[in-house]
Amino acid sequence: MIHNAFFNLRDHRPNILRCSSRPLKTPVFVVGAGPSLDADIPVIRENADRAIIISGGSSIAPLMDAGIVPDFHTEGENVIENYEMLYALPKRHDISKIPLVGSTTIHPNTLDLFETSIVFFREGLASYPLFSTGTDSSLSMCTPTAANLIVDFCAGVGASEIYMFGVDMGSHDVNKHHAADTAYNRGEMGFEWHFDLNVEVPANFGGTSLTHKSYLEAKAIIEVLIHYSNEGTKWYNCSDGALIDGAQPMRSKTINLTSTAEAKSNTMTRMLNSFPRFTDENFQSAWNGETRLSANKQLRDAMVQEITDAGDGYNEVLNGIFGVVALLLPHGQVAPEHVQVARPEMHLYRGSILQALVAAYFFLCRVGNDADRGKFSAIVKDEIITLIDEFHAYIEEFYTGLADPDTAVEMTVFDER
Repeated sequence: MIHNAFFNLRDHRPNILRCSSRPLKTPVFVVGAGPSLDADIPVIRENADRAIIISGGSSIAPLMDAGIVPDFHTEGENVIENYEMLYALPKRHDISKIPLVGSTTIHPNTLDLFETSIVFFREGLASYPLFSTGTDSSLSMCTPTAANLIVDFCAGVGASEIYMFGVDMGSHDVNKHHAADTAYNRGEMGFEWHFDLNVEVPANFGGTSLTHKSYLEAKAIIEVLIHYSNEGTKWYNCSDGALIDGAQPMRSKTINLTSTAEAKSNTMTRMLNSFPRFTDENFQSAWNGETRLSANKQLRDAMVQEITDAGDGYNEVLNGIFGVVALLLPHGQVAPEHVQVARPEMHLYRGSILQALVAAYFFLCRVGNDADRGKFSAIVKDEIITLIDEFHAYIEEFYTGLADPDTAVEMTVFDER
């Protein structure tokens, strides 16, 4: 995440999202890539001059193939596959004039495909405490699907009349997973359900639809966002998929917009002018390679000291584990008083380190007698220190490669599948 944000912000100097509570007077079309999108393409095309159309992920292709140019395209994931999906599209269509709205952590080559880029910061990632320009430049409910990002962006910029298409959160047919002209159905990208589509839920237009636990999570996040959106915001779900609480079901053929092309143009101009540039000064104040190298060593030393100073016995090693956990979790009562903000290095260590500590704790608590507990505790202590040192070395190598922004080059290891 730090790698991609570093190069996106260093090389492109994109615009930065600024969320606003000022209501947009122009309707917004959220375009997901669910199977039901196919039937609604004609309605989207018919209203394209009066509504702001926002695509996300794979939904851009069916729109472009139908002659509909989105007013914004959104991307949130850091993997190279998302870039490759977009890279194939200019062979058929010019996407360069579409403003991109993307996380700072998307693949750096993605921004090369668009003349205008607006980036936002994702809280909870290592890049956030490094580069964020403020909470009004972040989106906190933008995952796990492309549709979640579009909806979060709409709420963030003050959209007050929102229509959702292709936000199916599943399918009526297990053999239909995306709209027809997406990369998945054109043979450009492979697809398989991550989970069996075997959960029945109420459908948007009556009856039931099929979904799975990941889509249920995505749906729940949208529902929370709708619940806490600005008072008076109107949400309409035109998708023939799962019912989304808080969004009024609406057949697309019944849409009757009162907005005008002129009003849409004025809204687009105001929006684009409201996103400031990420400047050289912003980057220079955010990034200091020596500071990052020093912070990495400080955290490594603190964790090793916690596990070392705790002692060698069973209870002592457990206390050492708890001490390391406290250093990696700055929120809540377990945090030391001097650590109140999640520093970047905490993010870099804690995913894998915390999982290892959970496993160590689990097995330590299940050793049957005191003699074996003592032996196993010694092994656990040594292995934890070794693991911390290995992470320290890896992070040090990573930071060293970025230490001098003038000479740093992208690392292809992050493109590996």
